[in-house]
Amino acid sequence: MYNKGLMSRRVFLARAGLLSASMLAGRGIFSTVFAASNKSADIVYRNGRIYTVNPMQPWAEAIAVRDQRIVAIGGDDLIKGMVGKKTKVVDLKNAFVLPGFHDCHLHPHFIFRDKVADRLSLSPSDTQERVLNKIAEYAKKHPDGWIAGSVWNGANFEGGRLTAAMIEKVAPGRAVWLKDTTGHNAAASKTALKLAGITKDTPSPFGGFIEKGADGEPTGYLSDNASAMVGGVLPGPPLEVYKKCIPMALDVVRANGVTAIGDMAGREPIHETYKALEDGGELSLKVMLTVGMFTEGRHGDGTWEAHPQPFVETVEKYNSHLIDAMNVKFWADGTPPGLTSLMLDPYQGDLRGNKPPFYGAVTWSKPVQETMRAYDLRGLRIHVHSVGDGTTRQVLDVFEQIRANNPHNPVKHHISHLSYVSDEDVARMRRLGVTGEISPDVWFPSVTVIACGTTLGKELNETGWPVKRIMENGLELAFGSDWGSSGRGYDVMASLEALLTRENPWDKEHGPYKAGDAFAPDQAIDLPAALRMLTINGAKLMQHERERGSLEVGKYADMVVLSDNLIDLVEAGRPEKISKVKVLKTIFEGEESFTAG
Repeated sequence: MYNKGLMSRRVFLARAGLLSASMLAGRGIFSTVFAASNKSADIVYRNGRIYTVNPMQPWAEAIAVRDQRIVAIGGDDLIKGMVGKKTKVVDLKNAFVLPGFHDCHLHPHFIFRDKVADRLSLSPSDTQERVLNKIAEYAKKHPDGWIAGSVWNGANFEGGRLTAAMIEKVAPGRAVWLKDTTGHNAAASKTALKLAGITKDTPSPFGGFIEKGADGEPTGYLSDNASAMVGGVLPGPPLEVYKKCIPMALDVVRANGVTAIGDMAGREPIHETYKALEDGGELSLKVMLTVGMFTEGRHGDGTWEAHPQPFVETVEKYNSHLIDAMNVKFWADGTPPGLTSLMLDPYQGDLRGNKPPFYGAVTWSKPVQETMRAYDLRGLRIHVHSVGDGTTRQVLDVFEQIRANNPHNPVKHHISHLSYVSDEDVARMRRLGVTGEISPDVWFPSVTVIACGTTLGKELNETGWPVKRIMENGLELAFGSDWGSSGRGYDVMASLEALLTRENPWDKEHGPYKAGDAFAPDQAIDLPAALRMLTINGAKLMQHERERGSLEVGKYADMVVLSDNLIDLVEAGRPEKISKVKVLKTIFEGEESFTAG
């Protein structure tokens, strides 16, 4: 749990490595100015408490912008010399300012897709009764075709999952496929199972789990590659759905102070949507856009192979000023609740019929790994979903081979989630130049933590999401909300608070965790480390740290203006107030992309 003892501004700066000898001797923090030239600026932001995340100049009062970039930064008195006749001057009114936030892992199209496509829209808060009522109502209004949608919450269901038998009572004979809050598990109706060719004789696919009852029949609960067997026969939404739902999600992202995102698991219509937004001048975000490298089964031998989307061969055409399209994403495992994350130590909880010792599973195979090697040679950045520490060890084995085969490649590959990891493998990541991102929206006391604990057991589960241990071992983590798969709304300030407290920011009770309880509280980090995660570390993961991620001369003017000074809150021993802080403005390349009403 967060130490509520007071932390002085000087201690804060010392921990952040930002105190120079001259500052300690008493010189003011705004007494210098860094400037590219003395020409008039297009815009000057003045009268702020600006924390730059630049150790050479940690604080400023004013920033001058010309041609989208910072041309001067320092004290008000020194910056005012760059105000010309045509310069726009913005008074920050002593507000707290940070570099724009980086969210390196989210799924914007998931959020409003079901609503826009007129699919069945469920909520993580829906009870079992409410979900079944919604299915029945939707079936009545839509008498033909599939019933598809998301997201249901296993914690609200008898037995921890939605089943085909439950669905059959409210929508008999209909093809139904509904994803849960993780995005890795789904419930399918009897008709949907039949359409996918899943029977009592169908084995769980490599990297997937088909749950079966005492009678040997599938229950309808499917994990990872088993879920994909049904998802693969479901018609996908048309391009127009993506063109409507993605801008809706990006409005929410900008309202949270975010200026750069990593959109994971992209498809061609998603890439086309971002391109159209930029062409129309409506993007106002830097986007690291990935191609999702989905897998497919080869009938007869039970193995799975990479199933590249054809447009990956020409993905370079989407590269632009705002879009970094040279990225592919693979899934090496699933999640512990689905028993599809490989662990170094055996699962200690509900094994769902598997005999101990049971270590879980991975969801990729040798052909998938060979595809990764080919994409590395093409210069694509490889992102790998890896939750289990056993999975991460396998991923690093592959990255080690890739690096040996192509040692001079400047592209830094990336492990997403990094939920459980050994110290040995953290050291390997540093040596190989592999970056990591972690999702506080997943691990604070919540539905996800409880679901992982059900299969892993409490002791093994609480070795997870070891943010402090990873960073103390020298690997600077980035932030990824996993919005769209996290099962909750988008709130970057709540995520920031959870990094400091390891508590649920909304002070709610979740299963064995009471309000105010912390999950593995020894892994809480301090504010300087958390701010690096949300800013410069994200820029390093996206490999544009020379352009973004901190506020300094020559970089793009990407900023977030907040209602409260985060350092003051921490000094007062009130980190639990961080989630209440509001974003007043989001500034992207010098222009406001969001302004609070």
